[in-house]
This record gives sequence, C-alpha cells and structure tokens, in this order.
Amino acid sequence: TCGRSEPDPEAPGQSSSSVHFSRVDVRDDAQVRTWAADIVQRRGRIDVVVNNAGGSPFGRFETGSARYQRAITELNFLSAAQLANAVHPVMMAQEQGGSIINITSISARRPSPGTAVYGAAKAALESLTGSLAVEWAPHIRVNAVSCGLVATEGAVDHYGNPDSYARVAAT
Repeated sequence: TCGRSEPDPEAPGQSSSSVHFSRVDVRDDAQVRTWAADIVQRRGRIDVVVNNAGGSPFGRFETGSARYQRAITELNFLSAAQLANAVHPVMMAQEQGGSIINITSISARRPSPGTAVYGAAKAALESLTGSLAVEWAPHIRVNAVSCGLVATEGAVDHYGNPDSYARVAAT
C-alpha cells in the first residue's frame, strides 16, 4: 500500500507481516512510477490497483484559486490516470492481466456545491474508467466504485451539524 502517511499498525487488519507501506505522493508521476517499479521488483507482478486517493475541503468555487483547482484535479483525477498508465505495461505483460479499481464519488453525477472541482474531477475519472475499460479489455479490467457518503471523522465537519449530515446520508 502507499499513501502520504503510514497506516496505524494497531488498526484492525494491519500487521507488519501482511502490509508493506511506501510513502508516495500519488500526484507526483515520478514517485508513482518508482513505486510501481519497486512493487514489480519485490513481487514480480502487479495484479490489482485500487486508486483511493481523493478528497476536497469545502469551499465555494468562486473563491478557489487556479492553484487550488489544479491541486484538487491532480489528487482526484490525474493521480489515478498516472497510476493506471504506470501499471499498464506490467499488467499487459502478465498472462492473467490485472485489475484497476477507481474509487469515484456520487459527486461525479450529482451537484457538488462547495466541492465543484472535486465533483468534476471524479466525473473525469468515471469517464476515463469507461474508456480504459474498453481500450484495455479483456486483459486489464478497469472499474469504478462509487459507494456514496462514507461516515468518516471529517464528514460532519464537511456537511455541517449531525442533522445536516443525516439529511445528506438519507439521500
């Protein structure tokens, strides 16, 4: 697994023997390619990639700078595109191919006030997923998963008070 910060080894399902963590900024193409090459060197293959990086702070569109918009797009769309591109030759060379799973969002298909660029980036990721699913089939399976609202420690902060969160969750 990779990410900006190492997972808690005491969390359920985590153990030092079953998970190898690499600190990788998935927005940096060079780091992504180095990470993919390291996996191939250590394991000899890459079977499954789950692009789960993402998120966006709440903010009105008109107050966001171009730099902010680029950062949100890089995290929520380009990072997944770069990782798919990096693992493509590895998976194509494997007899069994591989599977790429992109985590998207209901914001890709529904209005996303306060996170408009995030919603647009996730819509782009869904479009890319469909195109790559056709282009790389049948050797590499490319799917998107949109699981809806997920109760995280930051969800109430993003959606407002618990009653507002409950109204959104009910939809």
